[in-house]
Amino acid sequence: MSYLHEFPGANMQDFLYGTDLEAPFLFLEVARSLIKSKSQLTHKEREMIVAFVAYLNNAHQPVNVHTRNFVALGGESWIVQDLGRNPANTAVEPKFRPLIAIARKLTEQADGVTKDDVDACYDAGWNGHTVHLVISLASFLNHMTRWVNSTGFTYSQEEVIGSSEYLIGQGYGPNDSPGLTDDEYKKKYPDYMDTTFVMKDQGQVKIDS
Repeated sequence: MSYLHEFPGANMQDFLYGTDLEAPFLFLEVARSLIKSKSQLTHKEREMIVAFVAYLNNAHQPVNVHTRNFVALGGESWIVQDLGRNPANTAVEPKFRPLIAIARKLTEQADGVTKDDVDACYDAGWNGHTVHLVISLASFLNHMTRWVNSTGFTYSQEEVIGSSEYLIGQGYGPNDSPGLTDDEYKKKYPDYMDTTFVMKDQGQVKIDS
């Protein structure tokens, strides 16, 4: 259902795929880019961050779908809940904690992320490409969860399963198949971890991973 009088029985999928509104369809392209772009972070790790931000926003449909995706790719569901409840982020390895801290701060306060937070990510071995991706993921999920919550979209258990299985089975875009473990994914996409930025009028900038 939704709060909108014109679409009382609509859910999130109806708006993404079934209306003539252009903006929701474009959300899919943004999601595909953030989930599938080359990065130090695997798809599984990105699904964890997505589910975590959805959890912080109390957006039940996205947190359930993306937690299910995280589990399908080899994660454990308790990690998402523990990250949401424990600001020390001890559910993940120390190297991930500064990234999770940025996602949390950005979600809780728009101007909460500081230079020290970003520097902590570099100290943990991440590069600027990864930091930028996490900031973009968290920002996008904050937008999406507010969109879902404010329009009143609700999902049944069957719809949550269906949405997750579609993303895992069909991918976030044409000819994609994200439903692979990290090792399988890297074998299929050997350049997955490439971190080369291409800047307009500045050529390529290689960022050490």
